[in-house]
Amino acid sequence: MSENILALPHGTQINHYIIESVLGQGGFGVVYKAHHAHLNEQVVIKEFLPVELASRQGTTVVPHGTSKQDVYSDCLRRFMEEGRTLVKLRHQNVVRCRDLFTSNGTAYLVMDFEDGLPLDELIKSLEAQGQRYTQEQLLHFLLPMADGLAYVHQQGVLHRDIKPANVFIRRSDGSPVLIDFGAAKQNFALASQSQAPYSDFYAPMEQIEGTGEAKPTVDIHAFGALIYRIVSGTGGVKAESRILAIVSGRQDPLKSAAEYAELGYSTKFLALIDDCLKFKPDERPQSMLEVKTRLLNSLEIDDSHVEASENPMSRLDDMLELAGSDGVINETEMSMLISKGVTLGIEATAVQQYVVQEATKQGWRLETKFSGSTDTSRDAVGNKDDEKNQDALAQGQDVQYQLTCSLEETARQNVVDININKMESCGSCFAKGNVNTNCTECSGKGVVVKPQTLRVNIPQGVITGDRIRLRGEGSVAELGGKPGNLYVQIAVSPHPVFSVNGQDLHATIKVSENELTEGGQITVSAIEGQLRLKVPQGYKTGQAIRLAGKGLPFGKESAKRGDLFLSLLAAETKSPASSVATDGTIVIVIEENSSAIKNGVAQENIGIETVGNVLSPIANKGTNLVRPVTQVFSTSEDNQSVVSLNMYRGNSNSLNQAVFLGTFDIVNIPAGLKGKPKIELSLCVQDEDILLRVKDSDGSPLRLSSENHANLQRANSRPSQPAQSSPTHKEMNQTAGEAKPKKGNGAVGIFFKILAWVVFVLGMKMLLLAIFN
Repeated sequence: MSENILALPHGTQINHYIIESVLGQGGFGVVYKAHHAHLNEQVVIKEFLPVELASRQGTTVVPHGTSKQDVYSDCLRRFMEEGRTLVKLRHQNVVRCRDLFTSNGTAYLVMDFEDGLPLDELIKSLEAQGQRYTQEQLLHFLLPMADGLAYVHQQGVLHRDIKPANVFIRRSDGSPVLIDFGAAKQNFALASQSQAPYSDFYAPMEQIEGTGEAKPTVDIHAFGALIYRIVSGTGGVKAESRILAIVSGRQDPLKSAAEYAELGYSTKFLALIDDCLKFKPDERPQSMLEVKTRLLNSLEIDDSHVEASENPMSRLDDMLELAGSDGVINETEMSMLISKGVTLGIEATAVQQYVVQEATKQGWRLETKFSGSTDTSRDAVGNKDDEKNQDALAQGQDVQYQLTCSLEETARQNVVDININKMESCGSCFAKGNVNTNCTECSGKGVVVKPQTLRVNIPQGVITGDRIRLRGEGSVAELGGKPGNLYVQIAVSPHPVFSVNGQDLHATIKVSENELTEGGQITVSAIEGQLRLKVPQGYKTGQAIRLAGKGLPFGKESAKRGDLFLSLLAAETKSPASSVATDGTIVIVIEENSSAIKNGVAQENIGIETVGNVLSPIANKGTNLVRPVTQVFSTSEDNQSVVSLNMYRGNSNSLNQAVFLGTFDIVNIPAGLKGKPKIELSLCVQDEDILLRVKDSDGSPLRLSSENHANLQRANSRPSQPAQSSPTHKEMNQTAGEAKPKKGNGAVGIFFKILAWVVFVLGMKMLLLAIFN
């Protein structure tokens, strides 16, 4: 009970989530199992609570006195920055971070709940039975892990705490998930090594000392240490102990992985482990792609006991299965399979055909120049080897065909018939072995153009730019020869409701005011039918609601899908107004007909959220906003390209009773030292509408984005048009085609109405006097 003294109690609700239990607790925070109050989805929530800096009073996290306030605020800011980065990561072998929010004086990161077991528990269970993983079993989860880490590194993120406890093995299919990115840093060059936690043996010396530039080689060392732990059955030796022994002239106390060859592991596999654990970062593999390549190549095939009658191709099956474990056969994997096949006495072309055949059967995507009769590829190209070995007759031309698909069609597998015109050998003369210059069909060319209908299988999950290659279905050259290929180019037509971001779908829909009430039931359209949605508690108009697994499939035969994000607007909500002026100022209506504006004067504080759930006003209550009120902000990090703002209005500086106006990301901030790029943020009004204006002081073009503000979402979905001058709010409405109701003319209009009435009365009086006189 004492170890959970800082944890929130069972049943506590934070944001939309209800705490069920405590999964773990450490020096940096508490991890909870929870569920969404309305969607009933189980999640994992990490609460930022560094015990050396803060403690809990009730449900609120409070720093240890004023001396710790600045350090706590800085650490909380870093936690939020890292959280925003992790929320953007999308990979099947990386834990999905779905939400990030502040509450109770701290911040919370919400992740998908995965059903399975930590790798360290599985290792201990096997060792208790006197067993350990074979190399083939290891590769089944090490290869997808390498894929996930390679993706993470490509996004500019380091994990920095890879160990068996931070690898989760799914119960459903045995696939791995990298979890606990608590030490992740967004930028390699700027990552502070001294503040990040690490685990003994898994962390290299440069991470422990906090020296040098943080690079992927930090994670590569930990990856090698993880494999060493499994292979050796020991906890390894800390980097400090190893370096101390070597400096003292003693032998490295860490036993070389090569000494475990008698356990059935290949020499290449063990050599990779030793290389990953090198002291000097530049002596380790330099990327996870290199590590994955060496893992694939480490599988040594023993053919000493192969029966003569056995299909020689079957000797490649283990390697092929590992290569396709992530659903893709890429160029490197194909080359390695061919190389291995050649060493076994199999012709290269036979290996190619076998791999294509097996990939088609298993539903794997081919991202390689070698393909079969039908191949979906992101970048399909012709086979140069075939061109060199073909007959003396010229190769025919490839035929390009663009196929337009609807978004609904990409969500499932389809079979379509296409009509093309292509050149074929003349059946009247060339087919008989004698080209006749007087032939009425081909006029002596040996070929004729004929229409043809072909049936094409379109796999699910295709995107714009994908090409499907049909080998040999192109045109033949004059006087015959080998036909070229047919390339079916996929173009997905824009959808009237959904916008696409990878495999995720986004939509803004209008519903009645009654349906928007808390707990209301709404029928919404998904890509494959209608769904019933319950409006969550505390829902604010325009916020995005995530429906997991209701997006587009990730690929051919894949059961995994992206998510659907729905933003709800009241039916009477007017079309949004947004524009960019010639001086680079971005203007967006953040609240229409606001109750916080009266005669151009702010009736509440309007501003941004800062650390500690505090509303920092840009415009205080009582401020006249007819003229813009401006504050200048600067970046807090070197080369910071994005600044996020949570906008609120309220009667005090507490966010508890404030009205949320939306989260806005200011993007494309020019590179520079921290504090140098200056961003002007202005608030003003047009009638009772609150306008936000954003501008770079140096005139550099910025961009404003938002995932939960309806006006900016809808404005971004329309083609942008350059503004000729700095527009007023009404001019922007006209540009957007909005018929905005005219409001009263104010004091000036009333004056002219009274004046007209006085003139009318005096005129009538004079007319009556003239008549009666």
